Amino acid sequence: MNKKLLLEDLITYLKNELSALVNAANSARAASIDEQSVAETQYDTLAIEAGYLAEGQAKRAQLIALEIRQLYQFH
Repeated sequence: MNKKLLLEDLITYLKNELSALVNAANSARAASIDEQSVAETQYDTLAIEAGYLAEGQAKRAQLIALEIRQLYQFH
């Protein structure tokens, strides 16, 4: 396999990962502000956990987007 095809496959894979991460982050963000996520007790942390999850996924998506841009420089 030549380097150009390998690079194209890697970019395609990362684009798919990025799309999935953006969708997951949006879902987690929506869950964190959903009225059903309101804490019923002091131990109910669903909304807080969803917020942290959304933040982590968004950061990971930013890193993958950066990797894609860097790979295009080699392309």
